Amino acid sequence: MWTLSSAGADADTMEMVQQSSLNPNWGYRLKKTVRVQANTLIAETELKNTGKQTFTTPQYTHNFLSVDRTPIGPPLQLTFAQNVSDYTEPGVVSQWAWAKPLSDYFEPIAANTLNATVPESPLSAEPPRIKAELAGSSNVDSRASYVASVGDLTVVSKLTPGRLPLYAYNLYVEETAICPEPMQMIELAPSETITWTQQLFFGKFEPVDEGTGRACRGADAEDDSPSYYEDHAHIESLNECKGLCLTQGDCVGVEYSRTTAYGQCKVWIREAGIGASKAVSGSTCVRLVPPASAQQ
Repeated sequence: MWTLSSAGADADTMEMVQQSSLNPNWGYRLKKTVRVQANTLIAETELKNTGKQTFTTPQYTHNFLSVDRTPIGPPLQLTFAQNVSDYTEPGVVSQWAWAKPLSDYFEPIAANTLNATVPESPLSAEPPRIKAELAGSSNVDSRASYVASVGDLTVVSKLTPGRLPLYAYNLYVEETAICPEPMQMIELAPSETITWTQQLFFGKFEPVDEGTGRACRGADAEDDSPSYYEDHAHIESLNECKGLCLTQGDCVGVEYSRTTAYGQCKVWIREAGIGASKAVSGSTCVRLVPPASAQQ
């Protein structure tokens, strides 16, 4: 049973506590605090071993992502820290075949980014779900984060501190929900406590002029001071570039290009914002919509 309480200005914080024990040897206390801060949802978790024995358990969150209950499909994109081409599908190869192949609904457009290709939910098929287990040592050694974009809406999830290597990383899809599931293995001695925090950053982006084929500029098409942006090399996709922007408080938009082998992301921090653009092949310029406007 959970004990719930709210606090903070306008009750913007919710605290949930659950405590249970089997006997003096086995017990735990779980406290989760959820609060809203500007465009960020922050979930802080504290787990304490209240028993006399050490216990080990995998921990993960389903991370149900659903946008207005629309079926999973285009224009959804997902970016991970993991290699999205290295995975297994136990539900596809089993004798019961309870899952559909990931490749029937998504295609990799970069080493770490999946693009939805079929305009319908896996629920409309039989069997009605997808489950892919990201494999390989490089995947479990990666950070537990992801970026999801549906049209102009982008969501970034960061888990800190996060225990590496991860126990597993699964991608589950059913009906209107897509669920990136990083799993960490937790071991707690008696009276030991562990804490971790998941941050969900939300934002909307709009194209500057046409967006595609445009490079970002300041006051006019020739205003391109290096002080306006921070350069990030080896960025695999525009989706990943947007993720960098949302986790940075002073970002006003991004410019992304694939003129290099791995892609280049310019996170714009010009205080006056992105006021213009210039035609540049291979570049895309998008502006971050201010939170109040995005909410409307």
